[in-house]
Amino acid sequence: MVEYRRAESDRSRIPALDADLIGRRVDAFATPDPGAATTAKRGMTVIPIVFVHVADPVAMGLVESYNRPGGNVPGVANFEGLAGKKLEALRDLVPAATRIGYLVDHKSSFWPGELEGVVQAGKTLGLEIVLLPAEQPHESEPALAAAKGTGLGAILVQSPSTLFFSQRERIQQLLVRDVLPATCPPGWGPSDGCLVDLWSADEPYLAGVLVGRILKGAKPADLPVMRPTKFKMSINTKTAKTLSLTIPPSILARADEVIE
Repeated sequence: MVEYRRAESDRSRIPALDADLIGRRVDAFATPDPGAATTAKRGMTVIPIVFVHVADPVAMGLVESYNRPGGNVPGVANFEGLAGKKLEALRDLVPAATRIGYLVDHKSSFWPGELEGVVQAGKTLGLEIVLLPAEQPHESEPALAAAKGTGLGAILVQSPSTLFFSQRERIQQLLVRDVLPATCPPGWGPSDGCLVDLWSADEPYLAGVLVGRILKGAKPADLPVMRPTKFKMSINTKTAKTLSLTIPPSILARADEVIE
């Protein structure tokens, strides 16, 4: 039996949802939200917690090391490779964009070195990363307006962020209005205005593998942190036309999904 709990983009609900699952004496707890994993660890010292979509679980204090996490919190870490692949996709789709805006909500930040990781990934690709902070609902629109005003060529939207997820329709409208090519988080889908979506395809499977091992008797402390190896990409050609971009056939051939 699987119990589902959803915060519906409201961070304040996470502690109560965690407490509810603890009260139901679940055999394992899995979450794709880094903040929920951190909150759960504080309240669950025995129940195994499987995290997904976390950048650096060591820096966040979720595990002691990648090979031997210790405690009751194994999981899947993916940010390092994914950020670079997203920036690479933007570079290939919008070669004129050498300055990329990073729309980031620090309250949802994965880990202390997240921004530095994105900046370094950009340097490797010859791109300048410009921070666009937005920590409140009313700050997203001015941040994107600043991106347009300072001539940024494309936008990388932080993932995950409960703030941006709750505003995803409006953010994508602004991206199209301001002619800003963007890669958005998984779950948004590029069909509503983002140019490209890139995600790790085997994260859920790897999380399921960990949960399965735990239910069969494996000790969470002995389960190494896993990393995804399969990535998929969607390209929205309708958005490309709106942005007056021509996507080379060679790049379209690399896409797992083309939205027309």
